[in-house]
Amino acid sequence: MGVTSAHWGEDFAVGITVSFDLTPEQVQELLKATGGRGPFAGWRQRLMDKAIASLSPRVAGPTTLELSEAGLRISTTAGLREVAWAEVAHVIERRYAWVLQLRPSGVSMVPMAAIAPDERVAFANQLRAWAGSKYKVREGGMVAPSEMLGDFTGESS
Repeated sequence: MGVTSAHWGEDFAVGITVSFDLTPEQVQELLKATGGRGPFAGWRQRLMDKAIASLSPRVAGPTTLELSEAGLRISTTAGLREVAWAEVAHVIERRYAWVLQLRPSGVSMVPMAAIAPDERVAFANQLRAWAGSKYKVREGGMVAPSEMLGDFTGESS
């Protein structure tokens, strides 16, 4: 996670920059729902698996997210999108990633492995401050040990 003073025009001052490169399989693994209860748990799981399989090729690939008080800027091979926090439906902290659900449609994510372990709590707190009541914790939130997450930065050692 890098902090910079660069600007994206008058409205967006960059606060946090995160870059990563995910394969479709890694996206599926990061978004995989864990279990469920109740009479519709199996149906819900199949529906989620289908949605994740459809979504993963669009979310995969080299990605840079620049986040600030004004919103986020998402740079991918498909192009550039600037999104104000008002256009973010939810920020969901999951076991292995933060998922940003956008309005009217769209999803972006930040794998926990893209954030240094000692910076994850501060990153989550900053997202929570910017997203406000849109910030949700699911599946226990940040509980994944870093060795389980692998390296999604796209850098070779």
